[in-house]
Amino acid sequence: MRGPSSSHTAASWRIARTALNILNDQLEKALVEFDRDGAWAPNYRKQGTTMGVDGGLLGFEITDERIKDVESYARQKGIAIDYQVNSFPTTHANTVRLTLWGILQKKVQLIAISIGGGSFRIQSINGFEVEMNGELYEILFFTKGKPDISDELKKRIPFGVKFLSAQKEDVIKYEYKSSQPFSPEFIAKLKNLARVDDIPVIEPVMPIIAGRQTEMPFTTIESSIDYAEKTSADLGDLGLIYEKCLSGMSDNELNRYY
Repeated sequence: MRGPSSSHTAASWRIARTALNILNDQLEKALVEFDRDGAWAPNYRKQGTTMGVDGGLLGFEITDERIKDVESYARQKGIAIDYQVNSFPTTHANTVRLTLWGILQKKVQLIAISIGGGSFRIQSINGFEVEMNGELYEILFFTKGKPDISDELKKRIPFGVKFLSAQKEDVIKYEYKSSQPFSPEFIAKLKNLARVDDIPVIEPVMPIIAGRQTEMPFTTIESSIDYAEKTSADLGDLGLIYEKCLSGMSDNELNRYY
């Protein structure tokens, strides 16, 4: 992650990057709001929150050096990012409300919280409650004034994929969650069935993707010592095995991270 703060900078970048995926359009302008009674309102500039949000909205990686001067890049691209301190209902001290507009007149509004250590949770999107934390591949789309096709969609859920739907008045939200990438064929079927072209595919932004854990060969100090004696593994080997089972990553991926 990039500092100065995991909760202010890293989490804000992840929230913004996810929001850009949800918009699924070239960004034209954004409104970033903090609750006046929250923890971010008095220090969001000093703690690097604007750097994180702006970088995420421009599609920069958090390790990209351009993120240090992201405001100038936003001006060059003609993207207006406005920050305001307002009052709106919240359940957490580190809450941000993001409203994005795309060049194709798309609009999305979400409320998200930073929960520490760079982790975050998106609580609502366009007024619908959600549970999104950047640890899964997700598909989320809305239909308005169309019949509910939830029952039909449930028949086409791939193995290991979770499906959710909710309705408010004549708007229906459809949501898929998976620890594996969605195939182009599956996305094409969704577009055909729902008769909509705008189906955002939301990529995970956390380093560990949920749902890929495998069974650990040891669970206690005693069992790890026993395993080491039987396999001639040293402490480094045990650490790699532990992380591999916990994360589902390959040896090469883990070595790259750690």
